[in-house]
Amino acid sequence: MSALGGLSRPAHGAPSDGTIGPGEARAVLTRSGCRLEFTISPNLGGRIESTFTLRLTRAGRPVPATVSAVFTMQAMQMPSLDLILKPKAPGIYQGSGEKLTMPGRWQIRLRIVPRREPPLEVTLTDIATVE
Repeated sequence: MSALGGLSRPAHGAPSDGTIGPGEARAVLTRSGCRLEFTISPNLGGRIESTFTLRLTRAGRPVPATVSAVFTMQAMQMPSLDLILKPKAPGIYQGSGEKLTMPGRWQIRLRIVPRREPPLEVTLTDIATVE
């Protein structure tokens, strides 16, 4: 499993909160007092379903929120793909799908709206490879 890499800038110039991948990916970030742990498994490009999971806590307690993700291929113009991460347990949000439709660098923008708090946005650069 890859840990959060160094800071980088995606190809389109949007700031990135870090680079994850290749292979199973994990990023741990802190925003507005919340701990965000985002994972992708198996994190392979192509028509392979991956599972995207966000664990959201503050002071060790789960944070209720709505969570969505937008996936944009950085190397070429193609429509962005959206995914809603649904609550699986308190503070755990998960979605699955063929969102990394080809190998390469993907920008993943997470939008997190904690209950009764301002939204949080996190942008990661993911490197998806083939098996």
